[in-house]
Amino acid sequence: TLFRSMAHMYGLNHTFSSYVNMNVLFRAYDNNFESFSSKGFSEQSATGNELGMYTDFRAYVGGNHSITLAHDRFATQYANVRNEIMRGHESLLTWEYTKYNTYSFRSKTAYSRKQKQIEHLYYKTPAVITKNIKQEYRLSVFFQAFEFRSTLSGGLSIQDSVRESGYYIGNDIIFRIPQKTTCYFRYARFNAPYNARIYVYQNAIRYA
Repeated sequence: TLFRSMAHMYGLNHTFSSYVNMNVLFRAYDNNFESFSSKGFSEQSATGNELGMYTDFRAYVGGNHSITLAHDRFATQYANVRNEIMRGHESLLTWEYTKYNTYSFRSKTAYSRKQKQIEHLYYKTPAVITKNIKQEYRLSVFFQAFEFRSTLSGGLSIQDSVRESGYYIGNDIIFRIPQKTTCYFRYARFNAPYNARIYVYQNAIRYA
């Protein structure tokens, strides 16, 4: 670390039963902290200038249903004349039904609300509120030699009363050949602006 800055992380895991557990993670990264080895859990790409708390709750019901509720609150200090604090939060609800070796269906809903500072070359701009809502449905069908997945995702972004939306439709075929060989085939159609972008390989809230 540079400038004698510090980064702190404190976690708590509690298992209520074999079907219910909860995790809480608190993080505090100084403004000038630099990580040389790896990135820490954070809203931003860099591990620094952030204060936040992440919580998730997972439950398994009836052997076939799983429910995950995750929430992350965070604050960062913006480097301007008044050193304004930008705050935000993200929430994720996932429900999945799995029929062993037959099929599974998953529904995922994500919501985020963040303050954002718009950069301008000549003058200071006020912070704006950005809201994002994303919905995803995925159906997976399992056979002895291959798996078929169909995914439908939609995203909506609201920033300064400006609405943008996008979608993703994808089909995957996963073919398993004996002797530990797996082939993946994907066909997808998507159209989403940057503010309403849809992540295919990443959860709406990290590690949720």
